[in-house]
Amino acid sequence: MAAAPVTNTRVDSALLKALARRFRWRKPLETGDFATIEEIAEAENINPSYVSRVLRMTLLAPEIVEAILAGKQPEGLTMARAMQPFPVEWHRQIFRLIEKLVQLQDWRSDSFKRERALSR
Repeated sequence: MAAAPVTNTRVDSALLKALARRFRWRKPLETGDFATIEEIAEAENINPSYVSRVLRMTLLAPEIVEAILAGKQPEGLTMARAMQPFPVEWHRQIFRLIEKLVQLQDWRSDSFKRERALSR
């Protein structure tokens, strides 16, 4: 599968923090230290919905996680996008990410063309 375009190495601290939290929160659920997402949220003094969305990130494809850790995530992969629902299957995650990036590039290209036409 073709790799998604990457701008430069840039660490996204919000994404890194979410990745760290996903592992930190998953373990107590697995060991039984916390029985529910609500218990984690209460202990951390944050919204259960946020905990749930971050925990869902444990399902991210390893290639996506590695890219985030290396600061080489595709330009369109933001914290907001990572928190949106995504397919469980890794190949579908990668395909969807590439698809979104192509749409973003098409939009930017169209936007550039419009600006250029207006400046003439």
